[in-house]
Amino acid sequence: MRNFIILILVLLIFINVNGQKSSDYGNTDAVYKEIKYEYTLNPDGSTIFNYEHKVNLLTGYSFTRVFGEDFISYNPLYQKVKITKSVTTMADGKQVPTPKNGINEVLPGFASGVAPYNHLREVVVSHTGIEKNSSVDFGYTIETKPGMIPGMTGKVIIGGRCPINKMSIIVRVPKGKMLKYNIVNGNYKPVKANGDKFDTYTWIIENIPQVEVEHYQPEMEEFSPVLFFSTCNSKEISEHIFSNKSDIYDLGYEGKAIVDTLLKNKASQIDRAIELKNYVVKNVANMICDMTLLGYKPMKAKETFSRNSGSQLDKAILLSAMLEYAGIKSKPVFVSNTSKEQGDISFINQFNTFYVLCEDIDKYPLFLDPCNTQSNITPDKLLNKYYIPFDNIETGTVFKGNASNVKSLEFSGELNIDKNLMVSGKGHIELTGFYNFDYTKDKIKSFVTHLFKSPNINIKIKEENINQVAKYKTECNFEFTSPVSLMSMNGTINLQIPGGSGILAENNITVNPSTRHTPIELGFIYPEEYKWKINIPENMKLINKTLTAKKSNEAGQVLNEINVKGNNILITRKISMVNFYENNKAFSDLKELLEILNDKNQKSLYISY
Repeated sequence: MRNFIILILVLLIFINVNGQKSSDYGNTDAVYKEIKYEYTLNPDGSTIFNYEHKVNLLTGYSFTRVFGEDFISYNPLYQKVKITKSVTTMADGKQVPTPKNGINEVLPGFASGVAPYNHLREVVVSHTGIEKNSSVDFGYTIETKPGMIPGMTGKVIIGGRCPINKMSIIVRVPKGKMLKYNIVNGNYKPVKANGDKFDTYTWIIENIPQVEVEHYQPEMEEFSPVLFFSTCNSKEISEHIFSNKSDIYDLGYEGKAIVDTLLKNKASQIDRAIELKNYVVKNVANMICDMTLLGYKPMKAKETFSRNSGSQLDKAILLSAMLEYAGIKSKPVFVSNTSKEQGDISFINQFNTFYVLCEDIDKYPLFLDPCNTQSNITPDKLLNKYYIPFDNIETGTVFKGNASNVKSLEFSGELNIDKNLMVSGKGHIELTGFYNFDYTKDKIKSFVTHLFKSPNINIKIKEENINQVAKYKTECNFEFTSPVSLMSMNGTINLQIPGGSGILAENNITVNPSTRHTPIELGFIYPEEYKWKINIPENMKLINKTLTAKKSNEAGQVLNEINVKGNNILITRKISMVNFYENNKAFSDLKELLEILNDKNQKSLYISY
């Protein structure tokens, strides 16, 4: 009896120490018992950020791949970091502090190869004693000197990849100091307490469900609650960023010489702009990081050029300087992280992407991404986001798109099958909204060949009116032949329909509405239309007439239609879908359309002879 009582006591201690078992929370690897964010703005402009969490590790994956280490990036020019606690409570209740050699400073991976920012540091804390059903108590403080950014700004995503029992967000500002705050995708209100020296705003949120990792999921900020706060106004932000504005766009002698060389044989403004953009993308190393780590302070254009590397903001400044020297009016723009945020630059944490806007090239706005390749006039990621020009930082505009964002694909033609089962024909492809800076005759040929889904097709481009800027389109006519005859079996040939299932279906999207928890963002949606006339000899006959299918719902529409007129098979295929799906009804509608697209019987013709 005595041993039984001891066993019960041990089990009770185990439960109190470790809180939950994996079975208590279903399909999750860990549970945050508590997360605490604490921000303090001191009267002298310095700030103190304190972070703490206690996490229970429920699976082997949680400590071998996810929570075994913590990473803290900081800028030593302005900041210093102190680990306040790092203790593991093992499954049997034993406590194991992280030893000194478990805390190390390294160069952040994102700063590797970017010389101007090799001073940045990352503290790596490797937790010891971790195992299944253990828990980790961890905390650190970052003290920031005045001047890194005016006042204090912050962003907290209210959610994570595992459940959170309690999250506390505490913001302290000197008494009477203004604090602006906004929560997107949520409606949480703070409790304000007025003290002798500080006003304190406190948000406490409990029982936050985990955000599942799912295919085609948008950025978490797009659908999870996010708190933004700031003690700054737009004027203070502008003066801080452009404190060296007088010569920030100075390109220097060497930079100007490169521009002259690059544009020597470029006549049109758009060709000149794209040539400079491509130079910056390909030749200047890029550092992708949270810009608050740099205080949103850019280097001068000539320094970015000479050091051949920089942040996204640095590269935007450099590209704008090169364009201006070339006589192309341009300006960098801030771009919001998601479509849900406000166009208020005082919430500077909303903006971590930078493009360059050329306002007057062939009478349309040209947005250039200085860090990535792009296939049209406007980067796809700008659609429905706020952008704020550097020269008018007070005004934010939601980009709703222009002709270059109205995309469509039309793939049509006439295909002939002769008595020897040889294939030939002609066709036309038109990509509206796909003015592609890199398209050449060879590349468009490769794209057409890809649509045929056959290695045994020879393509000959007939007309090279490939890029038409004024019409925002790429198009061409072509002829095709096959050097080998169609494969046959028992007097039947299987002919793949040109275009097959369509570009969308190639991504093999699967949706199960009963288990989906987060929105779907496909990101590459545009209407597709395929029209083909297939001519067959008199001794041939179409066997499968089940190609016809039609479905329309709130997710979009799919139409497959086949008509036989004598020896002609006429095929029409249309696909049109929306991009963003938020709930089970939308998921179900999308699933219905995808089932038609993925049906192998909708992609082939079976012809007897």
